[in-house]
Amino acid sequence: MSGAASTDPSRWAASTIPWTVELPAESWLAGKGAWTTDGALTLISRKAGTTDWSLRRVDSATGRDTAPLPLPEVTGVTAIRLLGWGPDGSALVVAYQPEPLSPDRFDQPLELDQRTAYPNVRSVRVLALAPDATAPRTLMTAPEQVLAVDVADSVISAGRTREANPPGGVGGRFWGWGILITLVIAGIAVYRSRNGLALWLDDRRVKRAR
Repeated sequence: MSGAASTDPSRWAASTIPWTVELPAESWLAGKGAWTTDGALTLISRKAGTTDWSLRRVDSATGRDTAPLPLPEVTGVTAIRLLGWGPDGSALVVAYQPEPLSPDRFDQPLELDQRTAYPNVRSVRVLALAPDATAPRTLMTAPEQVLAVDVADSVISAGRTREANPPGGVGGRFWGWGILITLVIAGIAVYRSRNGLALWLDDRRVKRAR
């Protein structure tokens, strides 16, 4: 990715983009933790016909599968995103919990940005995928309608965690719908009051005319 500067845009693009690679079907770059210190590249991959997701390692120069990662799968989610790697080799991922009322099918092909879009996600969790573990370990569960989360790289690499109470209360969508319904009811009340006031004023005019 180094070389002499050029005023020709085509030569500049060729010198700064040394390669491209076609990703396998139903696979995407894993997220901000996709690049490893040894230069390998990590992908998120969905098993066809399911909502089961896993991480896979590919050669960053060729895109060739190098070896499956001995990490547990994440099941029943719209997608996952890799945040980084803990000191014990665990992968920290965000798991997107599906919105039950979504019309989309998450066990079918769907673009990643649609899988993590607001109407399709109910909440998110941060999971640790430890090597050779049988199942993911939940590190954090966000309240409903919290649809995105990030963790600082320094916290991930240090493996720092702390105890916390589970989220409670209602989510943002509840308040959004509550405010909307309140405004609609208030609007109906105002409309009816206006009609009643108009009738009262008409009645007053008739009485004065007499």
